[in-house]
Amino acid sequence: VSREPGRFGTLAPASAPDGSLKPLAQELAAARSVSLGYLSENEREADGGRRERQLVLRLVNAEHPQLVRFLEDLEARGGGARIKELHLRPSREIANAYEEAEVVIARAAEKKP
Repeated sequence: VSREPGRFGTLAPASAPDGSLKPLAQELAAARSVSLGYLSENEREADGGRRERQLVLRLVNAEHPQLVRFLEDLEARGGGARIKELHLRPSREIANAYEEAEVVIARAAEKKP
């Protein structure tokens, strides 16, 4: 652990690239102290006959630094997952925070036969 800290803890890579992103998102949200208001995962067809796993999540009252770190961790550990869409609604009551942040994360799956 002391020689390779990136292989353990919150920055460890995901176990399998074809696994679900939902448990990873829940784990990282708890580690980064961001509140998940909505979480949904599905598979759909993407360009070129490929399949794509998408995770749609909504964060509530997320502070900007925690949101950025959460998204960085999700991409780093998501087995090739990338942020596809990001919709932010700034908070009127909390400085440097978002009332709501909706994120679509996508990861390419196997090519359809």
